[in-house]
Amino acid sequence: MSEERFNSLEKMLEQLIYMSGHNNAVTEELCQRMDRLESKVSSLEIKLDNRERKVDSGFDGLTGIVHLLGEKIEALPRIEAKIDILNSRLLTQEAEITLLKRAK
Repeated sequence: MSEERFNSLEKMLEQLIYMSGHNNAVTEELCQRMDRLESKVSSLEIKLDNRERKVDSGFDGLTGIVHLLGEKIEALPRIEAKIDILNSRLLTQEAEITLLKRAK
């Protein structure tokens, strides 16, 4: 093998070693960045789970309030009917009191 060809191969081998080292460094950096990214994603997932629980809890609370309001609204006609009866009795009693006062 000629010395010129040997020198060329030696330079190519040096370049290959350099490129391999560079690739290893880049790969290591990517691994570290992926680890940090995975940690951040895990943290976000935990936060999101907590938020979802709060939303679900809030939704359950709102649903309960809506049902309670529905029950109260359904009771309004009965209450109004009782108020009408009491008003009628009150008017009757007031009329009777007025008659009693006149009778004196």
